[in-house]
Amino acid sequence: MLTNHQITAFIVGILLPMTLFLARSSGKTFGRALGEADGFDRGYQAGLREQSEYIAALQEDIGRHIRTNQAQAAAHQLERDTIIQDADARIAIYARRAAPATAADLITLDKAAHTLQLAARSWRALSAHSSANKAEEHLAKLLDIRCRVQESLSVGDELPQERVA
Repeated sequence: MLTNHQITAFIVGILLPMTLFLARSSGKTFGRALGEADGFDRGYQAGLREQSEYIAALQEDIGRHIRTNQAQAAAHQLERDTIIQDADARIAIYARRAAPATAADLITLDKAAHTLQLAARSWRALSAHSSANKAEEHLAKLLDIRCRVQESLSVGDELPQERVA
């Protein structure tokens, strides 16, 4: 049977030359890898310097395209707003034609508002507060209607000459 010293000597005898061989061969490989990495780094920097003008031009193109896109979006929004305003004007004209109101209607609404105001004062003087409150609510609604009728009368009868495409 082998003793501990003999086993250790055997292991050292086999492993020591193997370790030295691997260290020597890996040193060459490691040094070559470092050289290649250094060369790659130098090549990358040189390539970056050579292409820096091209990269700057591409970045300018991207910036120009972004600005162009923003300008087109703003122009499109303005065009949409113009179309919507035109449509609103046309709707107001057609609504007036569908339910025409006249200046006589405004006079009638003024008389009705005056009558409701008198009724509210009368109910309030008689201490009929709930009836007075109802009359005042109806008066407010009637005055709102009067404002809308007056607004529809102020809109012109003519259609806009230019149509937005």
